[in-house]
Amino acid sequence: QRDMNGHIQAHIRATVRSALNLFGRFPLRRIVLGGTAETIPLMKRELPARFQGAVIGTFLADAHMRDAAIVSKALAIAHEAEIQKERERVQELSDALSRRLSPSAAASEPTAESWSRPREHAVHGVQETLQALSEQRAQRLLLRRGFHLPGSVCENCGSLFTVTHGPCAYCGRPLRSVPDVLEHAVERAEAEQAAVEFITESPTLEALGGIG
Repeated sequence: QRDMNGHIQAHIRATVRSALNLFGRFPLRRIVLGGTAETIPLMKRELPARFQGAVIGTFLADAHMRDAAIVSKALAIAHEAEIQKERERVQELSDALSRRLSPSAAASEPTAESWSRPREHAVHGVQETLQALSEQRAQRLLLRRGFHLPGSVCENCGSLFTVTHGPCAYCGRPLRSVPDVLEHAVERAEAEQAAVEFITESPTLEALGGIG
């Protein structure tokens, strides 16, 4: 029995090492583990500490399970984790907007505690979001997947607008019309090192203008 356990442990160690050699050079944000009730904890234990927090789920599998079934189970878990993450991001935006727009928060005197917290700069809707990006105030961009909108870009300062012509509101130079200003918004956010996340389906984000 001890020899068998040692063999299983060595096999798991080799499997994890091979997987990390193959995929470790890429940023691993999510890991799904499949195996038996006995081997799953062993696999997780063999993962380096920096990857253990990336495990988003597990499923039972055996040596007789077809590759297609394994992939299907792993993708289902990954998809559900992605949807849950999107819900959390949208809820964070909604909560931040509620705090920013709260009359009690606006009327209250600042305290030592309130000054120590990061100030809320959450925005929503196309106009506010493009303004935040143009003024380099964006930290994270949430955008409904498939959302497109014509607009314009200032050739001089790079500011973004929903209008398709006229002078730039920041520098006065002419604007260049573009078929999708939100594509430029994503590029601007990435250039500013802001996180960009596409939201597949969210009635809450839809109500906020599809972007924030």
